[in-house]
Amino acid sequence: MQTDDLNGEVTCSDRLYSVPTPVNALLQRLTSRTARDSLPPGLISSDEFLAEVSARTAVPRR
Repeated sequence: MQTDDLNGEVTCSDRLYSVPTPVNALLQRLTSRTARDSLPPGLISSDEFLAEVSARTAVPRR
């Protein structure tokens, strides 16, 4: 899957250069699961996706 390759490369680079890429990691995980399990499109709403992104990119309070 092309998106898996692209997001996989980006997430691999984040480890190499210590630059977090949580959105790409989430996209890779979701697209891989969708393809592997033959899930239908639209399984996750845009609001659910954005909530997941927000949870993964939240800056901890000091």
